[in-house]
Amino acid sequence: SKILESPSRLEEWNLRLQYFLHLNDVAGFRQQWESPPEGVGPDTESCRVKTFMEITQKDIDSAKITFSKVPLRKRENAKFTPKVLRIF
Repeated sequence: SKILESPSRLEEWNLRLQYFLHLNDVAGFRQQWESPPEGVGPDTESCRVKTFMEITQKDIDSAKITFSKVPLRKRENAKFTPKVLRIF
């Protein structure tokens, strides 16, 4: 879909990140993470997806760092992520 080819909004960018996570395309994910659409930056959902990408790569320390960047008041939006991190 065109949205996944060239996202322009945060929601579209998050979908593209999820797409790369689903494919386990680490290089594509990293490239997309480093080149968000103009005026778009990571939100809670973006960080959640990045945390899972790092977990799939067994990079638990980076996953913890990424998740720690989510403000405490917004962590409930990604409440299952800390449970996953406790497993490791």
